[in-house]
This record gives sequence, structure tokens and C-alpha cells, in this order.
Amino acid sequence: MPEAATTKNKTLQRRLVSIPFKTLPRTFRDAITFTRRLGLQYLWIDSLCIIQDSSQDWQQESAKMGKIYSHAYCTISATAASNCEEGLFALHSELPLLPPTPNAPGVLFKFSFPGWDSLFNKSTLSRRSWTLQERELSPRMLHFTKHTLLFECREARTSDHNHELDSNQWVLKSSLSRYFLNSSVRCLDKIHSGSVTAPHHDLATEKYYELWRKMVQDYNSRQLTHRTDKFPALSGLALEFAYLLDDEYVAGLWRKDLVRGLCWKWSSNRTGKQSAIHYGPSWSWAKMDVSITYGLIREDRVFESRTKRGQFVHVPVDSRFSDPEILHVSIIPEGRDPRGTLVSGRIYLRGQLLQLRRSKAGDYSIDGESLRVIFDHLPQPPVNLYLLSLGRTNVGLVLQVFEESSKEYIRVGVIAPTEWEWFKDIEFEDLTLV
Repeated sequence: MPEAATTKNKTLQRRLVSIPFKTLPRTFRDAITFTRRLGLQYLWIDSLCIIQDSSQDWQQESAKMGKIYSHAYCTISATAASNCEEGLFALHSELPLLPPTPNAPGVLFKFSFPGWDSLFNKSTLSRRSWTLQERELSPRMLHFTKHTLLFECREARTSDHNHELDSNQWVLKSSLSRYFLNSSVRCLDKIHSGSVTAPHHDLATEKYYELWRKMVQDYNSRQLTHRTDKFPALSGLALEFAYLLDDEYVAGLWRKDLVRGLCWKWSSNRTGKQSAIHYGPSWSWAKMDVSITYGLIREDRVFESRTKRGQFVHVPVDSRFSDPEILHVSIIPEGRDPRGTLVSGRIYLRGQLLQLRRSKAGDYSIDGESLRVIFDHLPQPPVNLYLLSLGRTNVGLVLQVFEESSKEYIRVGVIAPTEWEWFKDIEFEDLTLV
């Protein structure tokens, strides 16, 4: 980003005196002009309002971003721009004039209006991690695209052509199944509109957890310039959901939904790259630099490949499974924001743990049955691995010893589905995930 688009320690005093309008990038100037035309006095631009080379100021201000978005009158998005010099206001191409039609009054123009997927979901901004909570938390959004100006709020979504986008899906009182499948609708709109309420409170809460898992799948597929932003860029949304769920946020997961929250796996065609520096506990999806999925969870059934041949199996949940007991969760943040960058995160639990048998070729098995381990990262040289049952989820966490004397383990992958017979004679024991 150019120097004129940022505030740094060396330019802070000059910025406090004045910011010459003509020195700013075009997109910033357009945003200021548009804000004035709305009759508003204040405009927040991250790179100007946060001292870019001060980690202390960044930690302090980034923790406030959720409130800034959620209390804004309107959030402006330069959706069509790939950089800060392209501006907000796109020049629309001329519409082709159609040949005269007999008995048709007036002049006809040919106009094909792009769908939401083309206008927003494929834009550069929609692929950035920070813009997820920006869009979700803002009560109103204005998207400046190449073709039109889009507006969305908690109740409706439209454009300056008075064209209601995806009207067949944008129905606030539609069925939950169709509504949840509509990925282009903001997740929090589904909550604030009342479409996620249910006669039984537990069912509504379950839908909130489902929405959260849906959002982190989207979030982890996006791009971050700095991997250390993995938790801070989601902090505002985490605070909003902590209120909705009345639950404790733990490194991208939720304390009351922790067993299912652990049931993620990578969703791309490759395992994640092993980084020398970890930005989350081994059990959190935040450690991954590739997209993840909660596709292992399918209501009361699991669809996943376990055998080495890659055959898909369909297994009803076995009611004989017992979930692990979460004893305590310890999260130590690096700064003031408890939902920001972490120093460490530990889960203390009682569960059923069994050792996987390893062959000379490096394959793993249980009772002679060869297993397909879905590794989180590219596998290390063959080591002894263990399988922790996640109970009725039919998912098992594959663990490696971290500190044997203190029964500490790190997560290295998953196996699904598991079988009750594997654990029927296994006693519960205390262990720690780090």
C-alpha cells in the first residue's frame, strides 16, 4: 500500500494536523466524497486510523473492529477495485441499441444483469479474510461493482437498477433448509431476521453453531496477508456469537460445542503445509493454511472414506458411543483481546484413547483393519499415533505424543467413521490436547 494511504509513527503528527485530500489514493478520495454526499461527518479507513507500524496500536484498535463495523451507519466496499487507486465509481459501458421492433413503442436496449455470484462472490475483496466480519457485522453495506451499486441490510438486498437480486432465494421466511443453503446471504441476517428461531431453544442454538461452522469454512478459504491475523480478523464475529450462544469462545471453537467443533478436516486436494510457526493450537482449524470443512458431521450419519481403497461408507451413529468429557479449557491470549492472537491453548479432557498399530511400511491399522488417516499436514516420518474417540460424532482424532510425562498430545489428523467395537474395552483416561 502506498505511503499516502497509511499512517505510521513518522507521519502520525502530520496526520493529526491535516490530511491533504489530493495526496490520498483515488478510492479514499471517492469514499470521502461519497460520505460527504450522504451528509455524514466521519469516515473510518483502517490504514489511516490504525498506526501501521505500531503493534501496540494495532492490537488495541483491531480488537475494536467488531464494534466499528456493527455501529457504522453504512460500510462502503470498493468491490470492483483490485487496489486503492482504482476508485469507487466505475464507468459503465454503453448499452447496445437493438434494431427497431414493429409495434414496440420507445427504444429498446439490451441489458444482461449479472448475478450476485459474479458481482460479489468472485471479487477480490470477497477473497480477503478481514472482509468476512466486515460484511457480516455491518448493518448496511454498499458494494461499488463494475456494473452497478449493490445495497444490502438486515431485511433486503437490491441495486441501483431496482433489481432484486436472487429474489427466488432471498425470502426471509423461507424454509430453513433452503435458507441455510443460500451461501450468498449474510449469516447474521439469518439470525436477525428471525429465520433461525425455533420453538425449542436448543434447536435455535444448534442452528447458531451450524452457522458458525459454515462461516469458518468460508473464512479459512480466504486470504490473509499476515498469518498472525488469523484470530484477530474474526474477533468481532466471535464476540457477536458469544452473546448469541451464551458460550465461551476457545481458539475458533465453542466450549459447549467443543466435541463437534473438533470434527474438521482439510477440504482441498492436498494436506496443509507444515509451518515452522503455529498460529493456533494443534486442535484448532486456525492452524491450517488451506480451506477446511465440517463435512464429517452429517446430522445423525457420517459419510467419509476410512478404508485405504477409498471406499465410501454409510454408517448410522451408534448410540453406544460415549462422548469425551471436557474438564477444562485454558486459553492464553497474546494481547488484550481474549479472541485475538494466542500464546497457547489447551483442552483438558477424559476420553478413550487407543494406540494405532503401525506396520513396517508405515501404514496404520486397528485389529488388522487398515485405516486411512486424513492427516492435517504432510505426514512426518512414521511415528506412534493414537486415536481419541469423539463419541457419537463417529469421528476420531489422530494424536501424537507431545509430552509423554504430562499426557499431552497434539492433533495430526482424523479418522472417520470410527467403530464402537474399537473402544468398547478402552477405559477413560485424563489427557491434554495442546
